[in-house]
Amino acid sequence: MNFQELKKVVLAVAEKKAPDCSQTKRLSECNTIEELCEVAKDNLDWVRNNLSIQELIQKYDNPEVFNIGKDNTGLFNSGDRNSGYRNSGYRNSGDRNSGDLNSGYRNSGDRNSGDLNSGDLNSGDLNSGYRNSGDRNSGDLNSGDLNSGDRNSGYRNSGDRNSGVFCTRKREDTVPIFNKDSGMTWDEWYNHPAYNAAYGLMITKWVSWNNMTDEEKKDNPKAFVPEGYVKVYTYHEAWANLWKTLSDSTKNSFKELPNYDPDIFEEVTGIRFN
Repeated sequence: MNFQELKKVVLAVAEKKAPDCSQTKRLSECNTIEELCEVAKDNLDWVRNNLSIQELIQKYDNPEVFNIGKDNTGLFNSGDRNSGYRNSGYRNSGDRNSGDLNSGYRNSGDRNSGDLNSGDLNSGDLNSGYRNSGDRNSGDLNSGDLNSGDRNSGYRNSGDRNSGVFCTRKREDTVPIFNKDSGMTWDEWYNHPAYNAAYGLMITKWVSWNNMTDEEKKDNPKAFVPEGYVKVYTYHEAWANLWKTLSDSTKNSFKELPNYDPDIFEEVTGIRFN
């Protein structure tokens, strides 16, 4: 099957499924196999869900054009032995990974089952650290979220191992705040304005390829594969970014917390707030 034959059949499928779609129009304007590949790369879900398209591609005169790597069952891979799509790494079952052995998507690290991780062995998402089951951690081995330290099961800790050892704490128990018992229950804390404000803290952030600076593209040469990268902020940077978005009344809600200590607050957040 040559290019014109392949284009004709693929276009027929596209026009049947989505006759008014802009991508169908793009397909009709393709003059080379490379252009057809680019349209297909931008529509991985459509290609994946149309087995007839995949079968036709395999019948093309030069099927290797769809995979630079070897032994791939998926398409558009430059690495080897991928069952997913558009991977530059190896043995990925997910899509758009530049790392290896990922079942998730858009990972630059290795062996992630979650998505958008630059670290390794994460089941959560948007982690730059390692072996996190929570999300948006820059530290390692966290089951909670938004920690810059290691081995935390709680949230928003800058230190390590903040959940204690062999604890049976319940929601009706009180929360330690600023290193002292606060007398505030976990339910009260979850409904406090300071909790809601701190929930917006972003230690990691997904930056799409189109929004990356030239310097970021230079520092992350494989970012074109997942079409972006995970930008990591230090804990103090993340708090500075959040603080700029808060109203005065929301900022004051932190001072209203039990045991408020400006020195501890500054140590954790980098912000001096008397």
